[in-house]
Amino acid sequence: MFCSNCGNALVGDARFCSGCGVAVNVGSAGYKHSPVIHEQPGRDKAIIALVLGIVALLLPIPIIDVGAGIAGIVLANRAREMSPSSLASGAWIVSIIGTIWAGLFTLLVLMGLRFW
Repeated sequence: MFCSNCGNALVGDARFCSGCGVAVNVGSAGYKHSPVIHEQPGRDKAIIALVLGIVALLLPIPIIDVGAGIAGIVLANRAREMSPSSLASGAWIVSIIGTIWAGLFTLLVLMGLRFW
């Protein structure tokens, strides 16, 4: 028999295709495939961290920027621990840059420089 998803030859009573990893169910109509859903743990945290990092970069409210940046760093670290992905790493980098920028901006405002 062959996998109905990728066409790879199935060995004996295999439960999963060795070519694509799709679960194979034996039913009355022969082999059927049921797709395996691959969830990425930490993806929601990484997206929120990315948004917080962007807020820290773009929002011109000094103290809120620093808080958003730090929260973004913490969430990105947790997302990277759950599942190392490029999204979590990118969120971490954006949050770090946003926090540094927000800190500098806050210091300049506290020193009396006005930008608006």
